[in-house]
Amino acid sequence: MRYRLRLNNANMPTRPTTRRFLVLAVILTGSIVAFVATRSNHPTAQRKTAATAPAQEQSGPTNPDVQTLIDHATSGRGAKTEHDASRLPSDLAAADFRRLLAFSLGKRPEKLDSPSWDVVVNDIWNALRRQKSYPPEFAAELIAYFRAPTTTDVLKDYAIQHLGSWISADLSADEGETDLAVRKQILAFLAEATRLRDKSYAGTALYALDRAILKGGAAEEANPALAPIKASFVAPLQDAALALLRDSTASTLARISAFQIALERQDARALALSRQIATDASAPPMLRASAIACLGRIGVPSDIDVLAPIARNCTDTRLLGALKPAMENLSKPQAPAGS
Repeated sequence: MRYRLRLNNANMPTRPTTRRFLVLAVILTGSIVAFVATRSNHPTAQRKTAATAPAQEQSGPTNPDVQTLIDHATSGRGAKTEHDASRLPSDLAAADFRRLLAFSLGKRPEKLDSPSWDVVVNDIWNALRRQKSYPPEFAAELIAYFRAPTTTDVLKDYAIQHLGSWISADLSADEGETDLAVRKQILAFLAEATRLRDKSYAGTALYALDRAILKGGAAEEANPALAPIKASFVAPLQDAALALLRDSTASTLARISAFQIALERQDARALALSRQIATDASAPPMLRASAIACLGRIGVPSDIDVLAPIARNCTDTRLLGALKPAMENLSKPQAPAGS
């Protein structure tokens, strides 16, 4: 049985370069935009997942472009897979969906290095997310792949991004109960991944969970039970962000994402930590910039006294880019309470 989706392709991960770095932009309003870093220098070992069935049980693909993509990847021509994936229709047969998923979760072809394989997997997952329907077991298989000890951090990060976007797909009115269970399973997984605080992809999970909770639309109209399930993850999301901010040993990239969540969710519990990190000269500059931006957006007017000494002696352009809009925002007249 398969479940029909109307996918919104906005904000889906696009084809990565072989090496991507975190970019943090502090906008003039003081908001933070974080693009999750990935690394592509990790070895990929053979994996076994629920999606990988014995060869004799695999049905042959019904679309020749599926086999073309697999052949190009297997022969080491990974650069062709983006074009191959873009040619795939949005109504692949169930056998084709499972064939591609199993291939992407399986052993890296010998003729592809690890960075090239990361790209191929991402291309395949992008093609699968364009599908109008999906086998309900896909989520469990992708989650199992994430948990496998041989899965690289890059592909763990991609798995979170793709699952986060799948949870936001629009559901048709039919097959509601099973689809609801799949979405709940993904939400619970994302919440679990936010607790892996020493990994940068904990920040990816925070962001994915936040976006999944915020997005409504046809999915919730078709199945009203989805809204209260999403709402039940709001407190765990904010608590996870706060836990990352409090943990000085956590991934810096994940803590930057946590500041973004605290800022967007207007979580005043983050203010004390924002002041502490903003004034800590030993903290990473981009983390300090995130703390400054958070103060600028949800702080109180007296926080200008916290930021002014930093601005007075600062020569770091990363901090200055956050200080100016933060102090300008804090200097604006405050709206009367209850207005």
